[in-house]
Amino acid sequence: MDKEAEDRSTGWREKVELKRHGGGEISSITLPKSVTGCALITFEHSEVAQRVIQYGKHILSVDDKKFELTVSLFCKEVDPDEVFLCIAVTVDYSRLPLGKVAISSLKQCFPDVHFSFMAREELCDIKGRYSEVQALISHLLNLIDPQASAEGTPVREKAVQKTEPVAPFQEQ
Repeated sequence: MDKEAEDRSTGWREKVELKRHGGGEISSITLPKSVTGCALITFEHSEVAQRVIQYGKHILSVDDKKFELTVSLFCKEVDPDEVFLCIAVTVDYSRLPLGKVAISSLKQCFPDVHFSFMAREELCDIKGRYSEVQALISHLLNLIDPQASAEGTPVREKAVQKTEPVAPFQEQ
């Protein structure tokens, strides 16, 4: 940890441990290098973290500098549907076995997914929650190559044929 980060960490520790701000003993402070202006503070007791969050905005003073802190709980498990609120894909159903029927038959299995067919181009826009659209895409990929889906091999990888190197042609 560099000197500036160490100073900030010490200042944060002193400030956050103050009881008047709802704080308490800290077990660790992590300053991720990839995210500037962010710290992961782990308290000895979880109820302290709850109190610090309820306190609201915090002002941290370190070496006559003031930092406004926004505090939130750190969640290890994140539901992809909470991160990717909506996902949309366009499918060329003319390239699927059974064409439009393949997609239409999935509408019943995925009632919360929106399907918008463009008959002239033989395309369908599919829009919905990440997990549902991802599951629908898995079904479509299974239609394209059921064996690859069962093996867990991506369809694109299966489609690439390997060729043996050919010896250069030599004149006699």
